[in-house]
Amino acid sequence: MEPITLLYTAFLLLVAGAIVATAISSFKRACGWVSLVFVAASSICLLYLAIYVFVRGTIGNVEILTLYPLVNASLSIGIDNLSALLLFIISIISFCTTLFSIRYVKRYERESMLRYYPLLLLLFASIVGVVVMRDMLFFIFFWEMMTLTSWALVVYERENRINLRAGLRYFIATHVATAFIVISAVILYSHAPGPSFSFEAFRASLNTLLTSNPVLVHVILALFFVGFVTKAGVLPFGFWLPDAYPAAPSSASAAFAGT
Repeated sequence: MEPITLLYTAFLLLVAGAIVATAISSFKRACGWVSLVFVAASSICLLYLAIYVFVRGTIGNVEILTLYPLVNASLSIGIDNLSALLLFIISIISFCTTLFSIRYVKRYERESMLRYYPLLLLLFASIVGVVVMRDMLFFIFFWEMMTLTSWALVVYERENRINLRAGLRYFIATHVATAFIVISAVILYSHAPGPSFSFEAFRASLNTLLTSNPVLVHVILALFFVGFVTKAGVLPFGFWLPDAYPAAPSSASAAFAGT
């Protein structure tokens, strides 16, 4: 089996697990255990893949789908040592939080598992997508998927107005942050050689701007910085975090913080 196939398998297991969890969401305990099985299988694949990269080295860019010439983007993935480290962490956190969820969600007698386990598994899938993408357009797609699934978990208790306000604050803050990232990406795209959303093209664009317009480079990096640290909850940009983390189920908050 090709190592990259493990990544495909892990991602598809999480998506398939979300679909199955949706189908059996009315059976709270069974839904939890079935979700755990899918997450465990996915985690094993990610662990093996991470160890493979640590031992054998980087897996270069692999193009799965191309949208050229429509939007000059392609679904390209790659796994270096940093990506492997993050996949290693994700595999452990996802398994532990799903296992913890089985007993923890018993306290939510009125809430449907339809809005918990499927979203939790899609959150894990989106995080995997974020750390292996090598094209900014698809990176933003998975980034937004990660943001929306985590927001849905923050407002899990729909009848709690405090949680809804916390969710709204989180939603606005993270989407403003995403807007900064998008603006930076658009600027780099406009200066890329042979316009492309690939990370390689963006690196070339930055190198060119360092010579021709260093002030713009500082603006781009500042926008990226604010966008990423706001989502990460770094002070003082993490003003939304004290409200959002307590609002979400503790198991989901553990997944947010751990990953």
